[in-house]
Amino acid sequence: KVSLKRGTLTSREKEIVLLCAKGKRAVEIADCLDISMRTVEAHKTNIFKKIHVHNMAEMLRYAYKNRLISFNDD
Repeated sequence: KVSLKRGTLTSREKEIVLLCAKGKRAVEIADCLDISMRTVEAHKTNIFKKIHVHNMAEMLRYAYKNRLISFNDD
């Protein structure tokens, strides 16, 4: 289980980070949140800029290190 903790991102951006951490692809995130893939990509771009990272691995590392997400067994 992956859970999201408090951070400086918007609530929608936090949802995107959480779904990425759960292994969801952009198309799955778009379907889940009822938004377009282009909107998902725009959110990811904004997240990358805000936290100064360049790819998904760096984003997830940042989110974990800054306690935006946590990984649990249940």
